[in-house]
Formats: sequence, structure tokens, C-alpha cells
Amino acid sequence: MNTDRIHLEGIQADKKLLIGQSVTRGMGAGGRPEVAERCAELERLARAGSVPDLVTQAAAIEACYVAVDRALRTEVGDAGA
Repeated sequence: MNTDRIHLEGIQADKKLLIGQSVTRGMGAGGRPEVAERCAELERLARAGSVPDLVTQAAAIEACYVAVDRALRTEVGDAGA
């Protein structure tokens, strides 16, 4: 299980699972454990599949986008200083 498609492709395993595709677009969590954790939680919710879980998942996805956006803005702000 990984959020990075390229890293996952290089692993020899019978089963592989790319998680957080809607968040990381397969490019990994960028060393941010909170992003990876959120991706794992979204995967768990997606596998549950009931209607209440789908509502929770939609809220979690939005929260994840906000967290990633905030982290990226911080990095860009730091790089420009």
C-alpha cells in the first residue's frame, strides 16, 4: 500500500494498493504523514461503501484537499522568502 504510484510499481508483491489517488494523483504524500494518514482513512471509508460512510468520505476528501493545499502554499511561501 502506497500513495506513490512509481514507488509502488517498483515493489515486488502479489498484491499492491495505490491509495489516495484523488488526493495525491499517484504522486505520493510528499513525506507528509498527515496526508498519507488521510489517504489511508479515505481508502478505509471507500471500502465501507455505505451511504453514511460516503457522506463522511466526501467531507474527508474536502478536508484532505484543504490540508494539501495549505501545505503546498506553505512550501511555496517558504521557497519564495
